[in-house]
Amino acid sequence: MVIELKVKPNKPTPAQQEWLEYFKAIGWEVLTCFTFEEASKAIFILSNRKNTENHVALPIAQL
Repeated sequence: MVIELKVKPNKPTPAQQEWLEYFKAIGWEVLTCFTFEEASKAIFILSNRKNTENHVALPIAQL
């Protein structure tokens, strides 16, 4: 899982976007979040999701 945490109205830079696209292309979950609450909710949901399509749910401590 990759989370790019930004402050609104900012968005990923072109270099950051390239990395995000790379991780998405190799099958990682890629998110851009704008608050701690969004990021923590995403981590909680994805870490509790069953292992499907070769995605491995990691414990939060490993992120």
